[in-house]
Amino acid sequence: MNWFTVPIGNEYKKIEKSISNMVRIEDIEHLLDGDEINRLSQHGYSERVNIWGTANRDTKRNEWKWMKMKPGDKVLLFADNTYTFIGTVLFKTRNRDLGKAIWTEESGVFEFIYFLGDVERISMSCDDFNPVIGYTSAPRSFNMISKRRITNAESQYGSVEAAIRSITGKEVSEEAYSQIISEEVEDDVKYQREIEKATPNPPSEDVPKELHEVSTYHSRTGNYSRDAGEALRALIDGGFQCEVDPLHETFLNKTTMTHFVEAHHLVPLSQQKNYSYSVDVKANIIALCPNCHRKIHHARLVEKREMIEDLYKERKARLKNAGIMTSIEELLTYY
Repeated sequence: MNWFTVPIGNEYKKIEKSISNMVRIEDIEHLLDGDEINRLSQHGYSERVNIWGTANRDTKRNEWKWMKMKPGDKVLLFADNTYTFIGTVLFKTRNRDLGKAIWTEESGVFEFIYFLGDVERISMSCDDFNPVIGYTSAPRSFNMISKRRITNAESQYGSVEAAIRSITGKEVSEEAYSQIISEEVEDDVKYQREIEKATPNPPSEDVPKELHEVSTYHSRTGNYSRDAGEALRALIDGGFQCEVDPLHETFLNKTTMTHFVEAHHLVPLSQQKNYSYSVDVKANIIALCPNCHRKIHHARLVEKREMIEDLYKERKARLKNAGIMTSIEELLTYY
């Protein structure tokens, strides 16, 4: 696996169009061939995808580095002495027309283009990361980190990914992780008890719910809207069965004498700020057995991606009816 460092420079408009936000595939599919569209589909990208590239300035040098790029390689984008995004290369294409279509008003057309998956926003100072790979200053151009420098990072941290997790603080200590789990379990138990005692909301169609119509609660991650009656209605409508697999057996709840399942918001409550209508609606509330609930929260994305995609397919139309406009690509970034 190769690692590439990519300076953003003053290309902030381009970043906004295709990295901070994702490119709508239907807007560019006329510029892609059948194989490229199939590749996107195989990677699970049917609606939106992140795209980046390099301009045809100093073409030979950029082309040589771009030619070295292959699926599975990692890309680090940086600006103002800070690495800001990390992503994984899905595939690449040389397509000047595609570059013009995506970044219309900017100068310097991207010709050597690569499609990125699992794009994550980070904040990592070049001063902290560069010594790990043996750089004395930030790269000034599109660059592939040498094998020798990668080996140096691996000798210190085990892998470049581990170095990034350590620097950005994403590697949680065992004590801190235990505290997070303890607080989460406590909150889940509290929520389940609220649901058990609640009066279910009456049956209704999936329609947008205004934010002012719901109450709020406090958790370790913030203040969010939560209606136990709405969650109970979702569990009733789902027959108190795990929506990943109805054959997942749990036990009878001694309070309700129904199969014990837990309510999970497919679009997390913490993402409410990104939506105009409430995400605390039954269209967005999934019934999960305790094991699937833990999995969707704590498993690696590669292990739970299929489960999330299947749940999204089942709920996509209902989410739209409830005014929750999201794509599978956007949803996966929440997990």
